[in-house]
Parts: sequence; structure tokens; C-alpha cells
Amino acid sequence: MPGEPEEISVLIVGGQGTYRDGHYYTEFPDRDLAIQHCAGTKRIVDENFFTHVVFSGGFTQAQTPELSEAKSFLNMWTETQTKPIASIFYDEVALDSAENVIFGLMALRLAEPKAKIRRIGFYSLWQFKKQRMNSLAKALGIENQFYFYFFALAELANAGRLAQEGEEKQLASMAATGDYLLRGKEWEEKRRNRYKGDDPYDTRDKKLRERFEKVFDALDGLQKTTVSEVRAYAQDRDANEVLNEIRKQKLDRFRAVFAQHVLLAG
Repeated sequence: MPGEPEEISVLIVGGQGTYRDGHYYTEFPDRDLAIQHCAGTKRIVDENFFTHVVFSGGFTQAQTPELSEAKSFLNMWTETQTKPIASIFYDEVALDSAENVIFGLMALRLAEPKAKIRRIGFYSLWQFKKQRMNSLAKALGIENQFYFYFFALAELANAGRLAQEGEEKQLASMAATGDYLLRGKEWEEKRRNRYKGDDPYDTRDKKLRERFEKVFDALDGLQKTTVSEVRAYAQDRDANEVLNEIRKQKLDRFRAVFAQHVLLAG
């Protein structure tokens, strides 16, 4: 109806490395699969009627510090002639799977401030990322509108079974701490080590922070619990019980502001 906000469905595609002039730079040896994964985006879009695509991935490769994983998809399309027919946007900030979704949706909201987001899809290179991504969707409060797609099974990986075993170890770590948003110190260290951009790491998300200040305040609050926060509770309470309650309250707050400022139309 006239005056109603446009309804859109978005597919977020996570990068694996950077591509230029026939060279694929990545920490992983599965370059052939990465190219096919990129080319397969068009099929996922067509079969599932996505109207928008966000390619997500920051500056991760020392050989190409000025080229993001997100913009590398454009280079691959040029060679494979498989550009999807959809509105296309880029998130050049994300450095892990959680940021792919969080920052990918922020990039979409910046481009489409009035649109109503219906389905949210995530297209992964690997099937074994499904549990991680579904747990992330639940942590974000989008599980009922989230759809996971993948290109390859673990046995196709160069590392074979070891690739899936590595993922299982990371999942166990997330489950032990309830940290599917990857805000803990170990994940922050991994992001810092992975970042290879020209600008300082601490300024990489500056534009997003300026636009989504309240969301980042809540997100940053998940990184640690202060002594003063714990002292606000009765001293005879079990310490782990208190920490879990504080974390739940922080996560609930983050979900609320994320929904208000990112998921819902402005």
C-alpha cells in the first residue's frame, strides 16, 4: 500500500579472504571452494527470493591491506559472471561470524533506513557453521526469521575432519561461557590478530559506532563485568549465580536496543 515501508529479505554472505587478479589471499587453503561459494550466491538469492545482499568481511590480509573481503566478492563476480540480481551492499568492518551478522545488518540499515526486514539469511562456505550461526541468531533475538545456507561439507575441506573438530572446540568454548556474540577476550584477541587494514584497529568501526552508539554501548557492556556491578547484589548470593544474572540482563538490554535501532525501521 502507498506509504507502507518496503519489505525486504536480506542474505548476508561472509568472506574468507581477499581476491584480486587471480590471486586469493586467505589463512585457509580452500581457495577453490571459496570461489565456488561466491559464485553460488546468485543461486541462493534466486531460489530463496532475497531482495538484498550484504557481503561482509573486513581487511584481513597483509598482501591486500587496502582491499576488504567484502569488496573482493565484486572482483570474483567479474571473472565468474555470477553477480546476483539484488540490491547489493558491503560491510567492510566484520572480522568474525558474529560481526558478519551484526555489522552486516547495520550496513543494511544504513542503506535502507525505512525498510521492514523480513527474512535474514546467512550463506556460509561450511555446513559445520550451522550450530554456531543458529546460536548467534538466538542470542540476537532473530532466530524466528533467520535462515542458514551453506556451500560445502567438512569432508571437502583441505584439512578434512580437523576443520570440523576445530569448530567443535570453538563451539564448546562459546557454550561454556554463553558467549555466542564473541565478546570475550579470546575473541577480541583473534580479531586484533586477524586485522591487517591500513587504519588503526580501534578506529575500524568508527562510522558504525557514531550511527549506532546505543547498540555499541550495550555490546561493549557484554565484554566484562565490573566489581561494582557485582557489589550491587546481596553479598550472600552465589558468585556464579550473580554473574549469570548480570550477563542475562546485559544480553536482554543488547537485544532490545539492537531490535530498536537496527532491526526495526527508523
